[in-house]
Amino acid sequence: MSNLITGWETQIADYLNGQIDGLQTSQRYSGQFEVDPILLDTFARPALFIATTSWEKASVQPGDGRIALKVGFSAHIVTEKALHSTPENLAMDLALAVTTAVEGGRMGIRDAQVANLQQARLCLDESLNNAGLVRWEIRWDQVIYLGESQWPELEPVPLDLRFSHVPEVGFGHEQDYHRMAEELANV
Repeated sequence: MSNLITGWETQIADYLNGQIDGLQTSQRYSGQFEVDPILLDTFARPALFIATTSWEKASVQPGDGRIALKVGFSAHIVTEKALHSTPENLAMDLALAVTTAVEGGRMGIRDAQVANLQQARLCLDESLNNAGLVRWEIRWDQVIYLGESQWPELEPVPLDLRFSHVPEVGFGHEQDYHRMAEELANV
């Protein structure tokens, strides 16, 4: 599963990098944002970091042999404070660009439904502020399908429709059902 998650995060980072101008860094990230002088020298700013935050079984499953997961993601915009404007301007503009790209997008993930934006917020962190940085976080979730469909894409899904005219249905009443194809052939 970790290779899948790494792949999703990388696909999202690449997708957003292509949608948003001005990013110097766009990559996956795991861990917490802490002000460490060594860490600050490892990436160019403005930066975009993508993290997986959660997953759970989706409320609706596809019924074709795949599993649908509702996966939570977050994007973190980290910028230097601007010298001649409010510190949040550049980060806020980039966060708004990410928000626009996220809502309704598939985020570069092939087997996914469109993203559902949850929240964008300024992260108030004294240590980041003291280091001259501003961070915004954008959260969303989207349903992603795992596995392979048992139905080949180019073939129709086999259907065997049956119906009954009697009110008794279910187990023990199989003899009362008629195949739709046979009934249509007799018309």
